[in-house]
Amino acid sequence: MRFTRVGPWLTLAIVAILATPAVAQQRALPQTRQGFWLSFGFGIGATNVDCPLCADERKSGLTGSIAAGDAVSRALLLGVELDGWIKNDVNAERTIVAGFATATLYPIVHRGLFIKAGAGLMRAKVTSVLGSELSGTGFAGQVGLGYDLRTSRTVSMTPFLSYMMSLDADLEFNGGRTGGSLNADMLQLGVGLTWH
Repeated sequence: MRFTRVGPWLTLAIVAILATPAVAQQRALPQTRQGFWLSFGFGIGATNVDCPLCADERKSGLTGSIAAGDAVSRALLLGVELDGWIKNDVNAERTIVAGFATATLYPIVHRGLFIKAGAGLMRAKVTSVLGSELSGTGFAGQVGLGYDLRTSRTVSMTPFLSYMMSLDADLEFNGGRTGGSLNADMLQLGVGLTWH
């Protein structure tokens, strides 16, 4: 992944964070976490799909995510998360969809910094312009970090960085198993809105 592809998105994320009144209000708004929470996010993801029949190259595309769960304590949130990535170009359409059970830990409860880990499933699919399809679904893991910038008592703007990877998914070509394996990974940089 070249920085020139991620640079504009990173700049946009930084400007959005600095432009929000949350930065000025950060000390005035407490980091309360209790009960149900919900988060929507978007950003850019750099992915690679590795298999015997795949072109081994990293591609950047748009990502989206939705997550929800319950605050077990002020320091720990448990939830489920759905992530998606898409990239279309002249050669193929590439998609990744992943679902995870997640645990989010706030090491300092009165701050917004968090670390996250998850386990679940990931499906990667590459469809060529000629209609042939390579795909694979397998177990996946996720790690990430972020920061809740409070914009109100119950809403945060949440910049985040996450990495997810599938492990030896069965490779399929046009719906039939090939006996090979497919591994996919995604590095995701984004901004979300979280309701606590």
